[in-house]
Amino acid sequence: FNMALSACEKGKQWTQVPGLLDDMLEDGADKNVITYSAAIAALKRSRKWQFALSVYEDFRSVHPTPDGIPLGSVLSSCVSASEWQVAGALLEEERLRWPALVAGGGSGVPMHELGMADLGNGQKQMIQCLLDRPGVLAVMKPSKVESERFIELVQRRSGTPVTCVSRLDWAVSGVLTIAVGGDGSASAEFVRAQFAGRLVLKTYHCLASGRLLGAAGTSGVHTASLKIEQRAEDLSRASVSEQGLESCTTSTSRAFYQFATAQGPDATIFSLVEARPITGRTHQIRVHLASMGCMPVSDPLYSRQNFPGDSRWCPRLFLHCSRIALRDFDGGTCVARAPLPRDLLAGLAYLRRIA
Repeated sequence: FNMALSACEKGKQWTQVPGLLDDMLEDGADKNVITYSAAIAALKRSRKWQFALSVYEDFRSVHPTPDGIPLGSVLSSCVSASEWQVAGALLEEERLRWPALVAGGGSGVPMHELGMADLGNGQKQMIQCLLDRPGVLAVMKPSKVESERFIELVQRRSGTPVTCVSRLDWAVSGVLTIAVGGDGSASAEFVRAQFAGRLVLKTYHCLASGRLLGAAGTSGVHTASLKIEQRAEDLSRASVSEQGLESCTTSTSRAFYQFATAQGPDATIFSLVEARPITGRTHQIRVHLASMGCMPVSDPLYSRQNFPGDSRWCPRLFLHCSRIALRDFDGGTCVARAPLPRDLLAGLAYLRRIA
């Protein structure tokens, strides 16, 4: 039965879940943590939030300890049905129910910085703390370093147990959210549930050329499904596919630029796009924009034709996580912001704003 429930998730056949659970009851089959986890995961994309809640209640009876992934799946089901208040109430209920394994008051590290860290290859970087709240820490991740590696450096510098609950791609800079507390702690699972449940608000800024997505202030929603392929040991690539995973990104055109020396009607126009990923698929923003002809600057994967020219004036992918909002372990809303770093500002210096 557990294998059948897992197959329901992979095959997006959540409608089969109630029948399978009834069959287990009739056959007298025991339900365990794996059973409920598989059932809840299969219900994640459905709008049957009331049924998902009832399954989660049963799950808690056999697994009372904090577990952010099943909770996140139920929250996601509520969000899919626009039951935001139900999702918020459930999250708050679990915050109060789960044992507080991390004391309030934040991690105790200085708000302004965590000191200098060695990134390898002769590179050193000041670790800047953007947010320090109960159970939640946010730091400024530089480009060209893995999130997991950077989190290790944060833990080493802070002397505080932390857990990776989200990540930024190697080439992307900006706000990196970290849970304060060891893996499995109440605070770590609380933050993990918010990411899994699509309750974290994330804002990115991307500079792109090619098709314009509308005048400044124009917004759009992009829902092309994405298929993720593993091309090499550490290299993934996403593509638009009807057989892919549900994906959703909202975008707003914020400003337009041209090269400072550009003249004539055929001069390249660059769009500064504010993107908010609702789902969190690999390379989601880059693929959604590129699939519409809005090509991210200095992107060697999804804008290969433009990359040689782009890289002459913009040294790396122009994609930056500028803002994240979520709840801390005291139940308050917290926001972390990261301005554009120097390397991206240096790229913008080659351009002049036209709108």
